[in-house]
Amino acid sequence: TIAFGMGIDKPDIRRVVHYGPPKTLEEYYQQIGRAGRDGLASWCVLFFKDSEFTKFGSDFYVGLLSEEQRKIQESSRERFRMYCNASSDRCRRVMICDLFGEKPPFERCGTCDLCKLASSGAGATRDFTKEVRLICQAVSLGSGMLKSSVLPIIKGTFKGSGTSKYIEPSIAVGMPGLASEFQQSGVQESTLKELIPTLVEEGFLWRRAVKIASSRGPNCDLYSVTEKGSQLVDDRNAPLVILAPPQGLLEQKPLKAEKAARPKKELKSAGVSLDQVDDLNASPVILAPPQGLLEQERLQAERAARLEKARNLAGVSLDQVPQAELEAGDGPIWQAETQMVQLIAQLRTTGQHEKANARETLLANIFRWRDRVAVEMKMAPHNVLPDHMAHSVAYSLPKSLEALVQIGVRVRTKELHELLANDVERLGLSTVAPESQGSAGVGEGEELVVQWPSGIWNPPHKWVGAIYKPGAKGKLPPWEVSYTRFRQGEHPEAIAMKQDSGKAIQVNTVIGHLSEALMQGRSLDMSRFAELAPSLTKAQWDRLDIIAAQLSPPPSDVCLDKDFKQKDFLRPILGDKVDQDFATKTESDRQDEAVWYERIRLFRLCRCVGFAPTFGPSAKRQRLA
Repeated sequence: TIAFGMGIDKPDIRRVVHYGPPKTLEEYYQQIGRAGRDGLASWCVLFFKDSEFTKFGSDFYVGLLSEEQRKIQESSRERFRMYCNASSDRCRRVMICDLFGEKPPFERCGTCDLCKLASSGAGATRDFTKEVRLICQAVSLGSGMLKSSVLPIIKGTFKGSGTSKYIEPSIAVGMPGLASEFQQSGVQESTLKELIPTLVEEGFLWRRAVKIASSRGPNCDLYSVTEKGSQLVDDRNAPLVILAPPQGLLEQKPLKAEKAARPKKELKSAGVSLDQVDDLNASPVILAPPQGLLEQERLQAERAARLEKARNLAGVSLDQVPQAELEAGDGPIWQAETQMVQLIAQLRTTGQHEKANARETLLANIFRWRDRVAVEMKMAPHNVLPDHMAHSVAYSLPKSLEALVQIGVRVRTKELHELLANDVERLGLSTVAPESQGSAGVGEGEELVVQWPSGIWNPPHKWVGAIYKPGAKGKLPPWEVSYTRFRQGEHPEAIAMKQDSGKAIQVNTVIGHLSEALMQGRSLDMSRFAELAPSLTKAQWDRLDIIAAQLSPPPSDVCLDKDFKQKDFLRPILGDKVDQDFATKTESDRQDEAVWYERIRLFRLCRCVGFAPTFGPSAKRQRLA
């Protein structure tokens, strides 16, 4: 905001983030000048859409300005727009200096994102002839075209504009042929979208802001082809054009090598390999790729790397993974197929070979059961239990029949439930949560455990340090997703096995999500929560209560601290061995720690939300490792 730009004078601001552009480049320069006044490296991040600049020409922003002032602001706004859409053949610091009539002592600063792109080689110029010609052909069909209409016309899906869905005759005649050319070209749709601002700057397109009836000012852009753009459409031998790729294209799938004829001298100067040339009469358009395209390409390379890594993992079968997920290197079935193998590999890496062997045996037994049932019922094995569902079950180790039903196991569910219960016990994947702690030093009162309220319980207050943070891209945070599903009746084990991503999570993670809901002051069915929450005896509670008082004498409460450290509670119980390296701990030590950490988290949860426990008798319950 203007107030921020004018009022902040701190020397050590490390990052300035704009969510949307200011009105002019001068305003932007003044605001980012708050960063790094101590001379240390700082980041300036700007999120914007190209269309956002148009609104600043409305009467709301310039209605009180003189004609001369309007022209000055419009000029600065357009230069700022060019600044934001610049490709890797430019330097942002040089562009700012140009605005103020300064001549920098360098051609490139070497520190802005464009200079770094150029030095990495990712922003090298490319042949965008096909893409630019398609865009210019589409725009030339109309008398003035909205950006949102260009891509539908190229694809042949344009349904008309306005409430009447009017289609200009020239568009109706030219669109089928253009769509056919697009389908045969192999051009990426996202590449076309990213190139449009670049083509305005390079003179292929002309953009003007227009006012729609009853509006307060210019609120949309219309595009027309320039003489340069028309020449490219009409003359296949139009002059060579060299541009840098827009940032938006760098996230995209790498462009396939394209063969286009061009004069040898121009090809060499543009850095184009002659072994890609088969016709020296065509005229290419060589541009530096937009940054968006380069970013898309980077992500595509990461997806390809994940796919290659998965193919090399022993035991991973990608036969059942849909093609779309294979290409994306991600997806529900992809995650389920690879997750179990990665868990086993991690167990072996940390020296837990017995657990790894047990998991492999369990998974093999699940598949053997499936194959036997398939033969008996004359069904395809995948219809009895899909591969990815088998992997999720072996990963999350559900104990309840209800959870198996909720994730979609429909064939002989009770048999699978019994198999899991028997194998988990036989293979040592379960432990009985110890009621007595032996060396831990708890004695009397162990038969008494925390009694949870029946039905819905409303916390008296939420944790004083609770902060609600939305999930990625404005979605619900993971804890709230689990909480919502739990409120709708899903079993925590079903929630753990059936994730939107396909990547199962541990049941304890779901318990942690529900605990976070209580921390946030949300009501919860505590009788259902208690089915899987760790048991906590009166002796254990009293022990933890004493430790809390020692760590932070009343009236302060260490449990309410944001920097709460569980190990501070565990050390007085299990001794200094908790500080040993994980690899040197015995399986028994690891198990003891895991059980106590669950109890410490539950103890803290109760303290943070104001739950005053009562205690009563309870039988031992078996818990999964």
